[in-house]
Amino acid sequence: MKEDEYDMFLDDPSGFMIRCYLPRVYGVLKPLAKLPPLDSMFMGLEYLTPLFASPEFLEMAQHLAESGRHVQKLFATIGDTLEELAQLGFPPFASFVRGGVGGAPFDTLTSFLRGMKGSMLDMYRRPDKLLKACEVILERRIAQAIPADPTHRDYPQKIAMPLWRGDLVFMSDAQFTKFYWPGLKKSLQTHVELGYVPVPFFEAKSATDWNACWNCPRGKYWHR
Repeated sequence: MKEDEYDMFLDDPSGFMIRCYLPRVYGVLKPLAKLPPLDSMFMGLEYLTPLFASPEFLEMAQHLAESGRHVQKLFATIGDTLEELAQLGFPPFASFVRGGVGGAPFDTLTSFLRGMKGSMLDMYRRPDKLLKACEVILERRIAQAIPADPTHRDYPQKIAMPLWRGDLVFMSDAQFTKFYWPGLKKSLQTHVELGYVPVPFFEAKSATDWNACWNCPRGKYWHR
């Protein structure tokens, strides 16, 4: 996502992802850029059908189908690892449980949309839009979340939450408090409310002095 596309993303996240982001990231999906705004499709798809029948859309469909077959083969090869481990007597461990809300939204924005350099510049040049984008990402995740199943064998299930951009190398305590902690805190709280056990994993050095950071949000959370 480019620096001047925040408003486009905030106004229509789904449309931006389908018509701008995916065609830009995956060459085979370039035809998607020709789709009209998604909120205009309530008028019907009749006028779009010739576009779907064009050579470029047919070629895209073939590539997607081929990719789907490869992924199905991969999943069949992997099998149900968690179930196999359970049958062997291993205790349940944190995994990416379907239905959760993910980790810190700042990680998503910085790694998959704006990139590390872009997001760091945005903390100074357009902080309000960066914060709003993080809110939108988390709100949409929460809207799609599924409460934990109390009948599940491993209830309450442990949800893995890898975290990376909130460490001391990337941001100060003040920046952590403003940009990273609010989204992470809400994600943790939402997981608990849904009946899951969030298990955050910090993929970098979290503090140089535990006692000194006790009074900041970063230290209070990590000490627990």
